Amino acid sequence: MNYKLIKSIVLLVTVGLVTANNASSESLRVDPNKVRAPIADLDPEERSFSAILNSIFSVFRVPISYEYPFLNKEHSEPTAKYQIGRNQTLATSIDKFIARSEGELQYKLVRKVPLIYPVNKDGRPNAFDGSVSLKLRQVSVWEAFKALGKEINKNAQEANHSGVRVLFLCLGDGRKPPEILLSERSISLELVNVSAREAACAIIAKTPRQISFRYLHGDDLDWIYLLIRKNGENWDEGKLSREEQDFWLQEVEDSQRP
Repeated sequence: MNYKLIKSIVLLVTVGLVTANNASSESLRVDPNKVRAPIADLDPEERSFSAILNSIFSVFRVPISYEYPFLNKEHSEPTAKYQIGRNQTLATSIDKFIARSEGELQYKLVRKVPLIYPVNKDGRPNAFDGSVSLKLRQVSVWEAFKALGKEINKNAQEANHSGVRVLFLCLGDGRKPPEILLSERSISLELVNVSAREAACAIIAKTPRQISFRYLHGDDLDWIYLLIRKNGENWDEGKLSREEQDFWLQEVEDSQRP
């Protein structure tokens, strides 16, 4: 697993969050054609796809879920030159990003959740393409995504895929996810034979919280990172205690079991 890339994801997301403000949970359900950039981002330098995505969030304050392209031989992200003009719509900005990816990425509103994901021109096995079925009754955000991870891993075993782990991104920085994402059991959802990708978006669409995900294809294991924001900023409840570290380690490991 490329832990250097994982750490860069944490850093990029944190930088993007610091520059954003006044976002609301309703920003997950917006019309990209009506949201306009209040400021410009005219950085002339070439940057990674992750940095571009965080630039879009910083300007528009709209969380966008993202599935990384498969890693290249150097285990690095693709890069591109990208700018956002003032008053430019979110839809135009996303279209520009997709165009700059030169056929690597595509964009879709899935269950009204903005999602950018790879084209996968080579047809490589992708656990996120697999079909899943979920029947959830009054579960928390974490319980819903853990159930999705287990369902993906059940199918991954049959397809000879190494599977996936689910975790909140803040855990990688030693921070505690908000307790409400465990205690608030407000998600009820029934899905039959939909892609794991659509299921992840369906869970997000059911929560009032400002959540998005990053899906990373690893060498030996895939990862679903959950991002939590409140008022446009990274949302956690401080440094993890030793007991909390042990709890979340067990929870993350459990998400990998079918």
